[in-house]
Amino acid sequence: MEALKRRTLIGKCAAEFAGTFILILFGCGVVAQVVAGGSSLGGHDSIAWAGASASTSQAG
Repeated sequence: MEALKRRTLIGKCAAEFAGTFILILFGCGVVAQVVAGGSSLGGHDSIAWAGASASTSQAG
């Protein structure tokens, strides 16, 4: 049971990588949506909401 609670460097690095990947994926995706769709698919608010939701999902 103790081995499951122990945090290793590889586990911490993997978690950091996954979290950063998700944040960048959300950010680039929403900016691409706004640029490709123009103002009809969103604007500054779309980018702000995506950033907020990505940050909130990572805070658990």
